[in-house]
Amino acid sequence: AIHPYTKALIEAMPDLENRNIKRPLPLKGEIGLADTIIKGCVFKDRCVYVKKECSHVDMKLIKIGETHYTACPFFTK
Repeated sequence: AIHPYTKALIEAMPDLENRNIKRPLPLKGEIGLADTIIKGCVFKDRCVYVKKECSHVDMKLIKIGETHYTACPFFTK
């Protein structure tokens, strides 16, 4: 499985062979204001896997691979 934020970043990359093809925006929802303090996961309003706990979970990096980390405690490989 791939985290939805990582998936969105990959899908947002342009296709260098077909530069005229428009790709759909991979994420729905609004990006929060930079000066707003967000409790819980900063991605919760745009995540397809959001849970009620995401509003207050303590976000810390979790090692999920040799050089791969996630801050989502609900992400599974």
